[in-house]
Amino acid sequence: MAGFSEPLSFVGTKKIKEPSNILNGSSTPDANGNTFTNHGENKFASDSHRRTRFTDQSNIRVLGGKAAGPKPIKANYDADDARIVDLKQQGWSDEYVARKLAEEGRIRYVGRTVGSRWLRIRKALEAKEEEILEDELSDWHDGEDESLEQAVKAIDAKIDKEIAKLRDKKWQQVAFHVADLIQKKKYTAKLCRERYNSLMDGTALKPIELDSDQDGRAEMRGNRIATNRRPREEAAAAAQLEEQQKMAERLAKKEAREANAVIKVTKAQQKKIDAEKIANLKKAAIEQRKTQRLILAQWAAYNRAESAWLLRKKKAEMVLCNKLLGLPAGYRRTKIVEEEDEGEMTDRETDEGALDDGSDDGEHVPSTRSTRKHTRNSGSGSDNPTPNKRVAGSTPIKHVGIGEAEVTDETRASPRSAMTLVELNNVLIRRDLLRSSGQESHEQVVARLHAEDQSATNSVLNDLLKASGLETRGNKQEKIERLQAYDVSRSAAGEQ
Repeated sequence: MAGFSEPLSFVGTKKIKEPSNILNGSSTPDANGNTFTNHGENKFASDSHRRTRFTDQSNIRVLGGKAAGPKPIKANYDADDARIVDLKQQGWSDEYVARKLAEEGRIRYVGRTVGSRWLRIRKALEAKEEEILEDELSDWHDGEDESLEQAVKAIDAKIDKEIAKLRDKKWQQVAFHVADLIQKKKYTAKLCRERYNSLMDGTALKPIELDSDQDGRAEMRGNRIATNRRPREEAAAAAQLEEQQKMAERLAKKEAREANAVIKVTKAQQKKIDAEKIANLKKAAIEQRKTQRLILAQWAAYNRAESAWLLRKKKAEMVLCNKLLGLPAGYRRTKIVEEEDEGEMTDRETDEGALDDGSDDGEHVPSTRSTRKHTRNSGSGSDNPTPNKRVAGSTPIKHVGIGEAEVTDETRASPRSAMTLVELNNVLIRRDLLRSSGQESHEQVVARLHAEDQSATNSVLNDLLKASGLETRGNKQEKIERLQAYDVSRSAAGEQ
């Protein structure tokens, strides 16, 4: 292996065979006109270009590493070859190894040079290893004979396959050569092999020109053709059947894919429809809530307007009543109130009426139903403006004074506890009761209204309910609860 030398790997150089006469100092031109001297100079006769032979490659530098020069392949390789072996054993490509050597300042090879050098180094290592094994191991040990036999059988099987391939190739080449000899391609490799074997064992038929039984040869030829054609026809039929089966499978798969696609599209459409329905329902619910809030806001505004109108109406009635009675316009009566003997008002008492059209100021007077409460509170039991006239057998209602009501758990649980003190004062004004003073707390005002509700008669409760536009049916407790709920609904707590 020491006789191998590496060709120069950089571009523009060529492998130069070193002649033997260089060693004795003589010079001899080669076929290309190059002259070799004992100083290692190569003179070109065609031009004045001079090229230095690489006797000492460590002194020659190129871009990215040292220039490549001839170097023998040995098993005990140097550091550069060791780097090549290391990188190749790691699985790197030849180009990468060449680039890595140049980056590390080593010999600058091209990729194919790295590959060939790695192959030759590996062969040198294998040869060295075989020498060592032949020198050191001469005796076979127990169990190794079986391994040897298994290896021989495995290799024989591989060789037999290769031999079979070569034999097939042999008869193909024989058929080609026969066609060249007879100037016509008539026989295949199989026919050539069968004819040759029959000639060797003496079973070959005579040439057809020399056979006297032409009819028998014709029949034999027909049988041979039929025999050879039958497997081909069966194979063709089997192939056609297999193709039909594959086509049927492809069609079935295609139909299944189309059916799945239809199902997916249907599911997607149904999902879209369901999503649209849900979106429409949500939108309708939002619109419904908006409408409900708008209706509640309108109803609250209507109640506030009605309350303001009732308050103005009450003030106008009070002014008109005081004028008819000859009292000051701002005079208020809150203590003297008539109570009717009947527990309920009759239909005749609830019919609307009007004052005499011949009044001095000509102002419209509210209906009897809405004014009976105010006229009773002001001491008049009928349309007659005579003050302090009561129905026979009636007793005045005793109102609860400021701070006299007892605060209990029942009064604290009253719905009016959610109302503000200003809103409670508005209720007191609407019911002709004394307004709360600075000494009366919120709980005491609620307790006073609760006591007024409990002490009021059914007639008074009916008047309050009718004035508020509420129903008058039910027992006394139901009427009180309905009146309390109405007061709360007109407050800020009821509008939330």
